Amino acid sequence: MTARRRVAMCLVTGILLFVGACSGSASSPSSAPTSGKPENGGNLTFEFFTAPLDLDPSTSQDNDTSMQMWLAWFQTLVQLNPKGPGYLPELSDHWTVSSNQLVYTFHIRPGVTFSNGKSLTSSDVLYSITRNEKPSIALLNFLVAKTASMSAPNSSTFVIKLKRPWPSLLADRPVRADVKCA
Repeated sequence: MTARRRVAMCLVTGILLFVGACSGSASSPSSAPTSGKPENGGNLTFEFFTAPLDLDPSTSQDNDTSMQMWLAWFQTLVQLNPKGPGYLPELSDHWTVSSNQLVYTFHIRPGVTFSNGKSLTSSDVLYSITRNEKPSIALLNFLVAKTASMSAPNSSTFVIKLKRPWPSLLADRPVRADVKCA
């Protein structure tokens, strides 16, 4: 992971912690317990020093503000482990790596839905990642040269086949699946 990416992740984490800490107040109108179920509607307010220039991760070579927005809006196949080295599943339930380190197989977590209620499938992940590497200005277009193929052999399995072993695959690619789910 590059130093720039680490700095960006630290900034995003700090901002999210700050926003979370500031979200409650002693003067809140209701102190009644909630059911813990999400509610539709309402507003989510972010405050950044600069405005995002582009909210589409497939076409942006934008400022760090856009990247912070993406991290708030999109979920990923894997996420960095906040308690130490390595990765944890997010949209994936688990993943395997072949012994030759050329095939990564991700199993989509059951029960994940988009905000419209549609179930997430491996085809959705394939579409999102493919879309993110197509535009010549996309942040992920450098990944095309490293990937032999990607496929969705069934609705819950997403496979990446590499041209050669790529030790930083989890840091570079699936973290940017850009799938917006509920």
